[in-house]
Amino acid sequence: MPNLTGIEVCRHMKESSRAVPLYIIMLTASRTGTEDVVAALEAGADDFIMKPFESPELHARIHAGERIVNLQLQLQQNIKELKSCRMLWQK
Repeated sequence: MPNLTGIEVCRHMKESSRAVPLYIIMLTASRTGTEDVVAALEAGADDFIMKPFESPELHARIHAGERIVNLQLQLQQNIKELKSCRMLWQK
């Protein structure tokens, strides 16, 4: 995305996808220390990896993110079912 930083893209994605669970892993080659990590997490990133990184680490983090997203989806479904049951009880 021209003229946007990764932090800005992350923030935009998180704000525009509030109804859908989204797990963002930020990757950077920058070695500025904790500033990049803090900025990414404050923008909505869920994880952060500095380059260079090992492929098994990235795969493990992706699988962890998938588990989290699946739990969020399950929670949303459970909430819908509870609300539906509540509506039936109120009738």
